[in-house]
Amino acid sequence: MLDQIRKEHGTMGIAVGKWEAAPWKQTLREYSRAAQVVAEFLTRDFDESTFPYDGNPFSVFERNFVLAGFCMRRLAEKLLLTDRLNEQAFSFRCFPAVSDNFRPPLPSSTSNMFYENYRFDTPGTASLTIRDFGNEVVHSSHIGVVTEPELLPVGIVVASDWRLSKRLLHLTFHEWADLCGTVLADRVVVASDDWDPETQQTKALRLSRDEV
Repeated sequence: MLDQIRKEHGTMGIAVGKWEAAPWKQTLREYSRAAQVVAEFLTRDFDESTFPYDGNPFSVFERNFVLAGFCMRRLAEKLLLTDRLNEQAFSFRCFPAVSDNFRPPLPSSTSNMFYENYRFDTPGTASLTIRDFGNEVVHSSHIGVVTEPELLPVGIVVASDWRLSKRLLHLTFHEWADLCGTVLADRVVVASDDWDPETQQTKALRLSRDEV
């Protein structure tokens, strides 16, 4: 492997290679499942001594959820997903921010103004690609786990610092698992890259087996 790298790129002492999906998918699989396990733990009356991970349960959830979101974004931005999936828009439940008296959360809090900032009586939908959703999670300023179904279905709420004052996203645990499963099941079987010297632009093609 190292001999091949040196042959292609010289002996500058810099190891390079091609972007690969497998390491990111493996990490996504681990953290997405861990996030769901912890989130479901938070919805029950629990004894922290029985918590299967080290640390505060919500902090562990937040770490796992954000790292899973980062994996999604990385897979999308490095074109490790098929073009079809990368371009697909997914519909997410959302709630608009209040028009008056919106207060951003305190810097040390993940969601202290959750109830005051959004109109839960006016649900809507937002369309996001996998990359959009990954960015929403990575840049999240609001993250919460809905533990009681009186206000919203049990699940996850998130809003990025970019959209914080506009709307809040909500997805159930089942919807979260489905989204992660869709990314994990995606397979690129044809990949081609081209360079156009006239436009100085690169082009890429990523196809699934049923598109070949």
